[in-house]
Amino acid sequence: MPDAIGKPTPSQLIELLANLDPESAGRQQIDVDAIGRAIDPTQLRRGEFTTILEHLDRLAGTSVDLSTLDARTFATLIGRAGKDQLRGALARPALRTRILDEVFRRMPAHLRADRARSVNAVVH
Repeated sequence: MPDAIGKPTPSQLIELLANLDPESAGRQQIDVDAIGRAIDPTQLRRGEFTTILEHLDRLAGTSVDLSTLDARTFATLIGRAGKDQLRGALARPALRTRILDEVFRRMPAHLRADRARSVNAVVH
């Protein structure tokens, strides 16, 4: 999404994603990281965060994949989401699996062994 056209509103982004056909030829041109950067969870109404993630999940298997989100984009997206937004997304089994898989897939690359050496913790 070029900056020249401006940042879409959450409802425009939802509508755009809802209308994308996973079988269409144009799906290879979808920039998932640009979509992630366009989402500000703090500006979303109740349920919109989950709706956007569900649309991205529906498009997964094409070129749309959370693994193509830049680490900072992914961390910002999840980090800025509120508790209710995360609960809503994680209440959906497919989304929970996709989000948690992505978190744990990225962990080894971002673990700072020097800082974690003395940490004894369980992640729930």
